[in-house]
Amino acid sequence: NAANPSAYNLDGSITRREMLKVMMNLSSVEVTDTCEGKFADLKSSDWGCKYAEAALKAGFIAANTNFRPNDLVSKSEALKMVMQAKGLAKKEGVTPWQKAYVEAWVEAGITTAFSDYTSVAKRSMVIVTADAASTTTGGDVADGSDDLNLGDIFGNGTTTGSSTGVTSTETT
Repeated sequence: NAANPSAYNLDGSITRREMLKVMMNLSSVEVTDTCEGKFADLKSSDWGCKYAEAALKAGFIAANTNFRPNDLVSKSEALKMVMQAKGLAKKEGVTPWQKAYVEAWVEAGITTAFSDYTSVAKRSMVIVTADAASTTTGGDVADGSDDLNLGDIFGNGTTTGSSTGVTSTETT
């Protein structure tokens, strides 16, 4: 569905379930089609389960009881997840954690600083961030090419379910 950008709802927000799919698509971590039920609120039949469990196994997210798949992702959480997927480090010795990721991104010359860490990320912001991270790390998207496109980031362009809540914890 990469030929139809409107299918990706670029002005819309993004859920934790969707963001982990993005994260895993950007990373070099293999995602298997299995789900062991590591999170109480994510059924093994949920399409996002395999991404959450792969992210957990890779150490991208914490082993909490609940995953909160429908919570919306903040700008700082999206930035952190993209940076983790691409192996980019936060700025050490900076608190809160959100500021550490933003400052590392600013110092790399990729974005301007922001301090509203809980504002909800737009899917378009995720694309810009993912593209910048891929450029910074020399490409290397899921299909092995240097060309980052909407399909690389979001998959087939379809989303389901509603999203509620915003979180601002380190355990993204």
